[in-house]
Amino acid sequence: MGMHLRRADADDLAALLVIESASYPEPWDEATFRSFLANPSAVCLVLVDEPGIIGYALGLTSLGMSQLLSIAVFPARRGSGLATQLLDALVAECRARGASYMRLEVRSANRSARRLYDAYGFSMIGLRPRYYGDDDALIMSLNL
Repeated sequence: MGMHLRRADADDLAALLVIESASYPEPWDEATFRSFLANPSAVCLVLVDEPGIIGYALGLTSLGMSQLLSIAVFPARRGSGLATQLLDALVAECRARGASYMRLEVRSANRSARRLYDAYGFSMIGLRPRYYGDDDALIMSLNL
């Protein structure tokens, strides 16, 4: 079948948790993912390739806006444009749901994520000092 994108469901939880744990110092737990998968305002997309899920993107849409909550690619598959594919699909879905812009927060020290968002066209609109305890959160926005 080759690489493809699809909506995530509860059967994907184990794979989502593996990617999450490999990607973030303070990963979300199963209950958090379950709540997003059950939320009609949430968009959770997975990128599938042999042998399984290699990345995901999670966002929320409401009242004409969207928020990118998390995006991650399995470490061994990073650096080949897969995060951009996930972001393309998430932006398209949020736009289809009526969102006119997307916001996100990112650790200032997360250089790879910042490069992705800068290249994609996100602009920094704010800063939350020491939001992550030892690091600032950059608030970024993209007009859809």
